[in-house]
Amino acid sequence: MDAIQVLLGCTLGKGNLIYRDYGKQVYTIISRESNRAIRIALKSAILGRPPETETLFQKAQKNDASAEERKSLDEFREKRMEELLQMDEETLFKIEYVQIDVPEKARIFQSVECCYCREKVMEPRARIRDGKIACIPCSEEYTRGW
Repeated sequence: MDAIQVLLGCTLGKGNLIYRDYGKQVYTIISRESNRAIRIALKSAILGRPPETETLFQKAQKNDASAEERKSLDEFREKRMEELLQMDEETLFKIEYVQIDVPEKARIFQSVECCYCREKVMEPRARIRDGKIACIPCSEEYTRGW
């Protein structure tokens, strides 16, 4: 997302970057002027690690890897990064032009003040708690559902 923001000048704040969390590394880039779009998806074959490296990775995640194992994992990452940088885009990505309904431009909404924390909140995100305006964190008790 950082690279897209830098290269294309799109940001969440300007409303011309729309984030949809589908858990995929897929990006659709739309030109409003030409009403065209391109979809770029990271190919699954690029992802993943060899089984021995996966074991090292899991140990490192748990902070159980020895210094030698961490060094080995770092060497794998460096080698893999170099391989990725040398690959052409057709090897890395599935790239296709797509038809898409161009989303409307972002609307700018008024901010209202949360009566509980006194912070400003975008009006459509505000809630009502006990008859007063509340931001989402102040509107209800946060739980993880268990």
